[in-house]
This record gives sequence, C-alpha cells and structure tokens, in this order.
Amino acid sequence: MAQYFLDSSALVKRYILEDGTPRVVGLVRGSDALAVSRITKVEVTSTLVRRSRGGDLDPATLDRLLEAMEREFRTRFEIQPLNDSTLSRSVKLARSHELRAADAIQLASAVQCADTIGDQAALTLVSSDRELNAAAGREGLIVLDPRDDGTGAES
Repeated sequence: MAQYFLDSSALVKRYILEDGTPRVVGLVRGSDALAVSRITKVEVTSTLVRRSRGGDLDPATLDRLLEAMEREFRTRFEIQPLNDSTLSRSVKLARSHELRAADAIQLASAVQCADTIGDQAALTLVSSDRELNAAAGREGLIVLDPRDDGTGAES
C-alpha cells in the first residue's frame, strides 16, 4: 500500500473541480494511506469559503462540501500534528527554501510523516504548488502534481 501526503493545493481539488480533480478524487476513494497536515483543514476551509464569497459556490453547496471535508478528516486522513518539532522544522525549511509560511508547515509535516514511515521513498507528496514541489524534491521527497497527466505536461 502506498502512502500519500496531500497538501492543501491538492486536497481542495477533492471539493472543487479544478485541473487535477480526477487524480485527487481517485486517491481519496482508493485504499492507499493518506496523510495531511493539521493546517490543511484551515487552508481548505478558507479556500472554500472564499470561493463561496466570490460566487463560485452557493451557500448550500458550501455547507455540503464543508460537511464532507469534516467527515473525511475524521475517517479518511491521518492528520499530522502541528507541534513544536513541526514548527521548528518549518522555520528551517522556510529559511532554506524561501517558502511561504503555510508551505513551510506543509513541507515540514510531509517530511515528518516520511520520518515516521522511516523511508522517504515510501511517501509521495501530492501538491499543485510549484515552489513547494521544488522544495520537497530538494528535501528528497517524491512529488506528484495531480495536474500532470504523466507526460510532463499539465492537463
């Protein structure tokens, strides 16, 4: 069984139709292990609420999506904690890779998840954030951009 770590840019595709949605939906519906950072719920909620405010989602759809996300966070995802170790590693990663704060937290959470598994090659970071993906690659993680159709061209 494979282990995936989904950042917010990927997981939001589970709830909003975007390039890469089919691949993320397939991962969530599959049997592989899925991990997320605790911050992911905040980031995805923020994205959904902002999209609703912008008129992309009606209030009933927003409520339905938020309920589905809550259910999946309880039942489907292994949630990586935001503890002192994660935050300390986030600061180092932000400095070394010049990452935005949330991206540094996502990367630190993914690296700690890989450390827990004991094998970085056993974890794939799923993300649509180019800067985060580049930093994750430099940290030795396997990276999957769900928008990539396998040919190197994004869909």
